[in-house]
Amino acid sequence: MASLASRLADFAAAVRDKLNTMTPRLVPAGGTTGQVLTKASNANYDDVWTDPGSGWTYLRLTAAVTSTSTTAAAVSGLALTPLANADYEIEGKFLVMSAATTTGVKLGLNIPSGLTDSAFSITEALTATTESILYAPGGATAVSNANGGTPTANVSYLATMAGIMRVGATVSGALAVTLATEVLLSTVTLKPGSFLRYRRIA
Repeated sequence: MASLASRLADFAAAVRDKLNTMTPRLVPAGGTTGQVLTKASNANYDDVWTDPGSGWTYLRLTAAVTSTSTTAAAVSGLALTPLANADYEIEGKFLVMSAATTTGVKLGLNIPSGLTDSAFSITEALTATTESILYAPGGATAVSNANGGTPTANVSYLATMAGIMRVGATVSGALAVTLATEVLLSTVTLKPGSFLRYRRIA
């Protein structure tokens, strides 16, 4: 017959195993007052906090991302992996900064393959009163807005992004925000507080 110590050890192990099973199913950390829990995908336990009634899922940048390369690179944390046969509305607002007025911030998108249709626009400040706008039509796979400069160095400016994405039966890749500089080795920054948000509309 097992000793009391042995039975207690078995019981503790069983409790530990049960807790390990339950941990992935706990409510995710974060969220703000008034937000509700929303399914982020069809996968089990893939839940995120969203504003009630809006249906939006927010991807927020919590740390600055810089680039001194003229080659666009995806920004970690600002990417949507779409579901097949779904339509999405997409919006983004970004705090961008350049180290020099002659260096433009090349904000862009990597666009997944397998879409039935899509269209995007990216808007950035060019001067104190004008903007540069990039329109990415259906069929585009990777785009970057070349805006030629920024009104004032080392201060934040607002860049915006909007789009509609219609996904086919077979989709590959993610919709990802990208960043590059227009002048090699001249620093551009995508700042905390920037966000991409999306919601499924069909």
